[in-house]
Amino acid sequence: MNTTYLILGVTVLLLALIPLIFIYIFCIRNIGMDKRCSSHTLGTVIGLSNLRCGPFLLPQVSYVVNGETYKVVGPKFKGSLSVSKNITLPTIETKFETNLTTRENLPDTLKVKGTIGPFTDQWDTPLTRLYPKGSTADVYYNPHKPKEAFVQRYAGVSSWLVVALAIPTLIVIIIGISLLILGVKG
Repeated sequence: MNTTYLILGVTVLLLALIPLIFIYIFCIRNIGMDKRCSSHTLGTVIGLSNLRCGPFLLPQVSYVVNGETYKVVGPKFKGSLSVSKNITLPTIETKFETNLTTRENLPDTLKVKGTIGPFTDQWDTPLTRLYPKGSTADVYYNPHKPKEAFVQRYAGVSSWLVVALAIPTLIVIIIGISLLILGVKG
């Protein structure tokens, strides 16, 4: 028995817990959210969150259920593709081309092409034009757990995120098990 390999194997397997927690938080617990969030209410856009999708900050929406106020960030997207050019010289306007059209027709993947100037107003983006501060937004929430909610439509779980987290995690688990086997056979 080789205790060095055993200790390394246990350590590596414990490190594999970190991405497994991320997989649970960002992927597994969101599966079926569209079915659980079956109740509807209108919320109010109260500001911008710290979460981004591409170059845009996502709106933060406040909503009330049974007299209690909750906040949710959204609408969310499965991913984003953005090509932007930062201008260092003062520019008159910021320009964006995007696949955002209407609230009812939100894309799964947000695509943005644009020129961002140094004086760009964070409230002057295609997303904030669809969801300006003070406007109402459709919020769907879980009637048994009202804090679980989404804005406008459920974006789903990003499959690339699952793969990006799962493959390295499986490799680390295999390495950890191999080290444990080497430690036992030692």
